[in-house]
Amino acid sequence: MKINRYIILFFITALIVGATGCVNNINTKTETKTLELDDTKRVSVNVKMGAGAIDIQGVSTKLMEGEFIYNVKEWKPTIEYSKTGNEGRLNLEQSSKKIF
Repeated sequence: MKINRYIILFFITALIVGATGCVNNINTKTETKTLELDDTKRVSVNVKMGAGAIDIQGVSTKLMEGEFIYNVKEWKPTIEYSKTGNEGRLNLEQSSKKIF
């Protein structure tokens, strides 16, 4: 039935437009962050992220090379690195603060 197809297509389109229109994508920010290797023997990494996509790879000659893309100021990630003796700790965190 053609009518049912159009109704289903309408609802799918409305869902897509509604889902993508909830957050303003005009002000997308892209930031890069690099941390150089030091004499640390071991680094613990903690990643805390509420939602979105993440791609972690082990192909860098640096301690960390990252590109962070976000469109809500409150979602800007926090990157902290500390070192105690021969051990380091890298924390990557994105606020899970609700904006709605």
